Amino acid sequence: MKIFLLTLMFLIMLVSLQSCMNKTSSNKVAATTATPTPAPGFTPGSVDTGSGTGTGSSGGTVDTSCTAPGTGNQPFDYYTLPSIIAHGKSSGVVAWSSATDPRLQTPTAQNMFVTDARFQVRVLAHSSPGKAIDTYNNVCTMEALPYTRLQVKVGLKLPGAATYFSTYTFDYTNNAEIDVNGCSPSHSFTIPPHTGPLVVEVMNAKWDYSCTWDKAMGVPESSSSYCPWGLVWVHDCYEITLQVATDYTKGLP
Repeated sequence: MKIFLLTLMFLIMLVSLQSCMNKTSSNKVAATTATPTPAPGFTPGSVDTGSGTGTGSSGGTVDTSCTAPGTGNQPFDYYTLPSIIAHGKSSGVVAWSSATDPRLQTPTAQNMFVTDARFQVRVLAHSSPGKAIDTYNNVCTMEALPYTRLQVKVGLKLPGAATYFSTYTFDYTNNAEIDVNGCSPSHSFTIPPHTGPLVVEVMNAKWDYSCTWDKAMGVPESSSSYCPWGLVWVHDCYEITLQVATDYTKGLP
C-alpha cells in the first residue's frame, strides 16, 4: 500500500510539472508572435498629398505608385506617417525623430516602430510648405521655394542607444533621390536583437534649389559648390512623408 501511494504521488507530481512546462511554453510563443496594437491614425497606408504650396514638379499630386497597397499576407497595410515638416539643419544635426515627434508620444503610437526582423522605409517628397508650422510647432519664416528634388539620410537607433546601428541616405549615389510628389525606392534595414520600439531619425536634407539659385545668380554649374545638391537652408522648411513596414504589416511595394 505504501509503495502504491508513493507511486501515485510521483505520477501526480509529473503531471503537474508537465502542465507548468506547457503553460510556460505557451506563454513564450504568445509573447513573441503577438501583433502590437496598430498605431492610430497611421494605418493602413493612408495617402498624404502634403501641405506644400511651392511649384512642385508634379503640381501637388502624389504619384499613385507611391501609395499602392502593400504586399504580403499580413492583415493591415504598412504605416504612413504624413506631414513631417522640418527646418534645414547643418550636416549631422537631427531634423526629425520618432522619439520626439509630438504625435508619437504614446506607447500605442510607438508600436509603429516595433519589429523583430523586417524594417523597410520609403520616403515621399512634397513641395515646399512655405510659411507653415513645422512638426515641432516652430514657424517656417520663409516663402515657399520651388525645389524639385530632395535627399535625406535616415538613421536607426536601438531603444536607449546614443548612436545609430544603421543609416541609409536616399540620394543620387544610391539612385534614390526623391522627386517632389514622388517617392524613393524602399530600403530594408538589418535589425539586431532588441526589445522595444526602434528610434528613426531624419537628417542631412538636401535640395536642388541651391544649385538653381546659384545658376540664376550667374554661377556656372561646374563652378558651384551647391550643384547638383546643397543642404536645405536653415531658415527654410521642407516636407516629407515616411512609410514604414515591419513584421506586423504588409511590405512596401
